[in-house]
Amino acid sequence: LRALEFFSPETNKWRQAHMQARHAIMRVLLEKKVVSIEETEDNVTIKLNRDKLLTEGVDAVGDFLHKIMIHKATANFEEATKLFEHYTNLDERFLKLRNIVLAKKQPRGVFVQSNTKLEGNTVTLSSYEATPQGIIQSFLDRYT
Repeated sequence: LRALEFFSPETNKWRQAHMQARHAIMRVLLEKKVVSIEETEDNVTIKLNRDKLLTEGVDAVGDFLHKIMIHKATANFEEATKLFEHYTNLDERFLKLRNIVLAKKQPRGVFVQSNTKLEGNTVTLSSYEATPQGIIQSFLDRYT
């Protein structure tokens, strides 16, 4: 569902192709009832049916990818576009879900690399806070 934040209703286009593809796969799984969406007025949860994932889920995604590859191999741009748009066009329900996703958006995570240092025969690990200051301190410790 987080892919919905990369859809622009003003232009009716996706801003990132891989997010569009993630949304298409989710819609394929929704169609086969491998996943379901539970929504309230201000929250949305996606539920995965683990019992169906390795059977119906794998088959559904496999069939979808197979169709795409056939269209690609035969240079059938029109049918490929039609298929992909079927799974990635957003109706009113998904536009409403998009608003919920945007309201719940979290700040982007920060990855900070730990450092190791050899002191005699002992290796010490230095960890840093997941903040911009932690990133800077990690680089300073690594390269000074």
